[in-house]
Amino acid sequence: MRRALKEITDPAVIDQLLKKASVCHLGLSDNGQPYVVPMNYGYVDRCFYLHCATEGRKLAVISKNNRVCVEVVVEYALESADVPCDWTTRFTSVIGFGSAVILEDPLEKEAALNKLMQGYTGTDTNIFSPQSVKRVCVIRVDMDDIRAKGSAD
Repeated sequence: MRRALKEITDPAVIDQLLKKASVCHLGLSDNGQPYVVPMNYGYVDRCFYLHCATEGRKLAVISKNNRVCVEVVVEYALESADVPCDWTTRFTSVIGFGSAVILEDPLEKEAALNKLMQGYTGTDTNIFSPQSVKRVCVIRVDMDDIRAKGSAD
């Protein structure tokens, strides 16, 4: 990271940051063409949990290349100034790299959906009907590297 003073490395702080946001951007490479998709997520134990339809471009890309990038903007504020080059942005963001795994086992999918919903509902004991679990795809992203950066001052 170019500006190491802004780097946040404490995993507990990163976990707390990820609890504040509700949307991540999943970056994929589709035959060398960048492809970025905004998604709701859950984050537990260095894994992002995502859900989507059971078919579509992102799943086709993951089936060919499961290496992904995940980015989350937690806080963002644009500050204007009298001189254009003095404008600045105050932000906190998280970015990481990992491998996407499409979960097939219904019990594993339901557990992952509970991890995803925990951030939105505050509980990890949501009940999902077998039909709901069957008609959704769940992706787990195992993070190899995850870092945060903040510009609070």
